[in-house]
Amino acid sequence: MPKEQQFAQEPVSSLSPRELAILRRLTTGATSKDIARNLGITEAAVQIHLKTLFQKIGARDRTEAELWALHYDIRLFNHLP
Repeated sequence: MPKEQQFAQEPVSSLSPRELAILRRLTTGATSKDIARNLGITEAAVQIHLKTLFQKIGARDRTEAELWALHYDIRLFNHLP
């Protein structure tokens, strides 16, 4: 039986507005290129934000970051860019 995912207990408020914006787009299946184009930043900047985001929430990859987003229901933060 697989071990249940243990999420970092970092509150959503510990994420920057940009990290939340990227995470919200990540949950839609957007690629780094799509996210960069949508936010008007470079793909390299998206990768840097993702790396920091993963570290803050204890995710190893995009899938774990999406699960974290679902766990904390980041859709409630619609006022973010």
